[in-house]
Amino acid sequence: MTRRLYLHIGSGKAGSTTIQRYIHSMVDPALGVLPLRSFGTPNALRLVAACAGPRARPFFVDSRKIMTSEEFINNAYSLWVRATDEVENAPVQNFVSSSEFLIHKVRGRDIRIMRDHMMGVFDEVKIIVYLREQKSFLRSLWAQSVKGPTKSHLTFGEFIDTIEGRRAHWDYQTSLSAWMEVFGRDTIEACVFDRRAFTGGDLLTDFKARLGVPYEVSDGTYQAKENVTPDDDELDRMRYENHIDLARRLGVEPPPQTPGDTLDSAAYDARVLDVVSTGNAWVNVNFLSHASVKLPVRDA
Repeated sequence: MTRRLYLHIGSGKAGSTTIQRYIHSMVDPALGVLPLRSFGTPNALRLVAACAGPRARPFFVDSRKIMTSEEFINNAYSLWVRATDEVENAPVQNFVSSSEFLIHKVRGRDIRIMRDHMMGVFDEVKIIVYLREQKSFLRSLWAQSVKGPTKSHLTFGEFIDTIEGRRAHWDYQTSLSAWMEVFGRDTIEACVFDRRAFTGGDLLTDFKARLGVPYEVSDGTYQAKENVTPDDDELDRMRYENHIDLARRLGVEPPPQTPGDTLDSAAYDARVLDVVSTGNAWVNVNFLSHASVKLPVRDA
C-alpha cells in the first residue's frame, strides 16, 4: 500500500482556516484520510517551525511566542520520529496536513530538506495550493493588518507603498517554482481561489475531491466559520484608533485623523496588476493551463 501525504500549502487569505477546521474534524478512518496530528492541527505549525530555516525561530519564539525556545529545539529534533510513529500505527494509508505559512516561510534549500524527511515517512506527497488573485488578496491583507495583532495605522494607499516588501506573500511564481523544482510539477495541484474554479462551486467540496474523500461518508462535526471583514468606515476608525494607541505609547500627540483610501480605486488595482502580471502569466502557463479560471494579467 502507498503511504500518501496530501499537503495543503496555502496561500494566504485563500480559505486556509476553513480547510484547516475541516481537516481537524476528520476523525473517521472510513474517510480513507486522516490528519497528520504530529505536524500540528488544525494548522501544521510544528512542521513549519521545524523546516522554515532562519525565518522560523524569530517568528515562532520571539514574535508570535507560539513555542518556547526549548519547545522549538525539541520539535526540530523529534518531529519526524513522531510522524513516522503516527503513520506506521494509523488505520489508514492517506494523510493530510495544512499550513498557509508553508508557501512563504519554507523556501529554497529548506524545501529540499523537508522533502527528504517526508520521503522517509511517505511513499508519495501531493501538494495542494489555492491562489487568491492579488488585488483582493492585498486588500484583505491590509484589513487583517489593521484589525489583527499588528494594529497597523497605515491607510490602504500607504500599505500598497510597502508591496515590494511583501513579495513573499503575493509572488506566486517565485514560491511555486521553488516547490516545483524540489517536488516536481506533477506533484502540485493549483487552483485559483474562486467559486467558479471549485468543484461544485464550493471550496470544501473541491478540497475533498482532491483528497478523494467520498461525499457519502460522514464528515464528523465540521461547522464552517464565517470570517467577516469590517467595511471601509469601520476599518478607517480602527486604523485611527491604532494610530492614537501608537502615539500614546510613544508619548506624543496623536495626528489628526486623515481620510482613508477607497478600496475600489482603479489606480491601486492597476498598480498591483502591473507588479504581478509577469508572475501570474508564468503560473497560468505552468499550473493553470487547463483551468477554467486563471490569475489576472495585464492586457497586452
